[in-house]
Amino acid sequence: MKRFTVTILKVKYILLALLVVFSFSCSPEDGEDGKDGVLGATGTNGTDGTDGTDGSDGNANVFVSEWIHASYSPTSIDSASRLQFIIPAPELTQDVINNSAILIYGKTNGIEVWGLPLTFPYLDQNFSFMINSIGDIDIFCDGGTSAPYLNYFKYVIIPSNTIKTNIDYSKMSYKEVSDNLALYY
Repeated sequence: MKRFTVTILKVKYILLALLVVFSFSCSPEDGEDGKDGVLGATGTNGTDGTDGTDGSDGNANVFVSEWIHASYSPTSIDSASRLQFIIPAPELTQDVINNSAILIYGKTNGIEVWGLPLTFPYLDQNFSFMINSIGDIDIFCDGGTSAPYLNYFKYVIIPSNTIKTNIDYSKMSYKEVSDNLALYY
């Protein structure tokens, strides 16, 4: 047993001696790096990658008319209290009427803009619109004895493929629709 203990002690001392030798033989300052080698020849360019897929459409298909000054005339239905103004809208095809949201906005000479249909109770005036024929939008002003309060109109056509899900543009203000579709005011 004594011989076994002496052997373990010798092995212990040898391992400790090796640890000390290796600890001092490796230092972080091992000399200077060698010179860089000569650069190799430039390789050939790779082939171009394939084109990416097209992104989704933005508002490119949304049509916004200019402001159109109204020229009202009495209607044949009830000339005493109903005035009518017809906006020529050549963009209104049957396909557009069937598959698009059509919004109408009116304004005064000022900057206030309202979506139609609209009622001004204090003026006793109701504004509405109807698409009676392809290519025309009929604007109506019912009631009131003064001149119609709204005298400029604009229409916006939003194709169904542009309409974002769960958005009811008819309940939005002109500014909200413009912001949502990135349109100019």
